[in-house]
Amino acid sequence: MQVMEFSKSSGWSAVALSLAPDSADAFAQEIRQVKAALLDWRAKHGGGCKMVIITIVSAPENHPAIESMIEQMYREEAELAPLLQSLSVQVALLNQRGKPLKEFGLGHPAAEEPAKPKPWWRFW
Repeated sequence: MQVMEFSKSSGWSAVALSLAPDSADAFAQEIRQVKAALLDWRAKHGGGCKMVIITIVSAPENHPAIESMIEQMYREEAELAPLLQSLSVQVALLNQRGKPLKEFGLGHPAAEEPAKPKPWWRFW
């Protein structure tokens, strides 16, 4: 599992977790590491935590079981559910070649800084 943290100067933080389990059972074992990484991230950034991005690279036949475990963790896990439900959670399920097969969000997206309008003379 890879863990990458991102921060903005405005004080908010995001974390990206990337996993490549061989099977749904292997993902179930890695949930402990996911939990530890998320709780550590929350301890570091507190109220600045805004977004979680989870990327799973696995065989397509594993995706339904993995998706179900992620949704269960989001709804029912005693320590993680309150944290995850307060954030924007984005999930991407990719095949072994890295092609996205399914992308979805859980809960309500975190409020982002409003985009500043570009001057009328800028086209990019």
